Amino acid sequence: MAKLVIKKKASSKSNDGADDFRNEEGLFFNDYHTTVDGVEIRHLTSLKLMMSTDAINECSLTFFVDHVDVDADFLAAVKVHIEEQNNSKLEQEIEEIKRTGVIKKN
Repeated sequence: MAKLVIKKKASSKSNDGADDFRNEEGLFFNDYHTTVDGVEIRHLTSLKLMMSTDAINECSLTFFVDHVDVDADFLAAVKVHIEEQNNSKLEQEIEEIKRTGVIKKN
């Protein structure tokens, strides 16, 4: 499992921590370093953190990237997955029409 670390920067302007996250648009991490397995996450746009004593902790991060490099094999696999999902949905709709005789409009 990954290790998430959120630590206050030493050069932080505020010391009390009360207003570090708030601005008029919502939350931001301007005064904090956020790392996952030692890799700093920059341009963080959202963070969803679920912590519990009786379950595995979960975290979802959303951040901007400057460049995306995806190989052709990955794109082909994604295309096949999408086509399989669409075919499965179409087959389910056809079975529903056969069973009920009703065509539903989306």
